[in-house]
Amino acid sequence: MARDIEKKEKGLWQRVHVKWTFLSPVYASTPADPEIIKAWLDARKPAVKPPDARGIHEINEEVLSTLEKGDTEPAYGYLVFPREPGTAKKRPLVLRSETIRAHLKDCSRQVSRAVGRIKAEAAISTRIINGVYQEPRQYWLPLKRVDGTPITEHDTEIDRTVTTRFGTSIKRLQMLHPPVVVEFDLLLLKNVSVADLETVMSYGQVHGYGGERSRDGGRYEFEVKAR
Repeated sequence: MARDIEKKEKGLWQRVHVKWTFLSPVYASTPADPEIIKAWLDARKPAVKPPDARGIHEINEEVLSTLEKGDTEPAYGYLVFPREPGTAKKRPLVLRSETIRAHLKDCSRQVSRAVGRIKAEAAISTRIINGVYQEPRQYWLPLKRVDGTPITEHDTEIDRTVTTRFGTSIKRLQMLHPPVVVEFDLLLLKNVSVADLETVMSYGQVHGYGGERSRDGGRYEFEVKAR
């Protein structure tokens, strides 16, 4: 019975390995202030909590656990890179894998508007949104240099002026200079082709990943290989 289920899963999904090499700066996007993290996560939580889903406080604690102790005392709005969970002093800076899927979903909607759809075939956005998932065993994705060395410290920090309805404020962001590499596996449902994924990433590499895209942040080149 177990072998039959395994065969069905293999026929249903294709696993691909993806490598992004960032060609422009990568900016942090996780708030360092615990109270800001709570508000940030509250704004992103679904209106209805799915069965067995983790509560917002559990996720909040998880995000906080990835930050350096000193990073939770900002003078003002401060965005940082999470660190791989653990007790080592020099833990790698990481991205959350779910942010990759969110990026692909967002890009697929734009691509779908541009290319349209073929009659009797689901739009590319529908195929990507419903048929592309991150490998569940890869939650934290280490950021690396091109030689494969894990990055344990950000390169610099920059300040940005932010205008809101309450006035003008300042935010500080950690930043990594390119090139920066991140690798991950994706699961593609059988109606999603590698060509579909590459089409969406062809848009995404220009659109940019993460924050500060209006300043050319997070632009990348990609490689996709079937597992």
